[in-house]
Amino acid sequence: LPIPYDIETDELLGGKTGRIIQIQFSTGPGEATVVPYTDLYIDLLKKIFLLPNEKWDWNGRLFDRIRLRQHGFELRGEFHDLMNAWAHLQPNFVSSKDVTDDEKAIPSRLMRLQACMSFYYPNFGPWKAAYRPAWDWRWARQQLPLPVRLYGAKDVDATCRLGHKLFVDLR
Repeated sequence: LPIPYDIETDELLGGKTGRIIQIQFSTGPGEATVVPYTDLYIDLLKKIFLLPNEKWDWNGRLFDRIRLRQHGFELRGEFHDLMNAWAHLQPNFVSSKDVTDDEKAIPSRLMRLQACMSFYYPNFGPWKAAYRPAWDWRWARQQLPLPVRLYGAKDVDATCRLGHKLFVDLR
């Protein structure tokens, strides 16, 4: 089975260090496991990324995988950046106003996870602003606030759902 995953860093909460605060996984649409990035779970998290299973991420090649390696993770298995899959399916989403000096000339708005979800699952609804905490919460060795966990769960659920749809459309 593929392992859709997503990470959250302290930047979600206004931090600037890029420190991982949680990693979430999905085993199927509507399912998410949110794991706080604490000493108690780091070994387990590292073992998951050593599995030979495919890993699905959104913009992972430019963010998540870099952060994971910076935190000492060894990444095994085949990795698929679903943002690239979406870019292949929607090559005309790039306009002259978009940044075009990167790998795929991916536009800033239409290539976002939320935008892709609105095409495939319009009833999923917006979650990016709904669960983003409005306070500056400092990392501590306690459970993350519920909005941060819900935000991560929705992100990885969306990644899982889209992975299944995008690969069908690519075929």
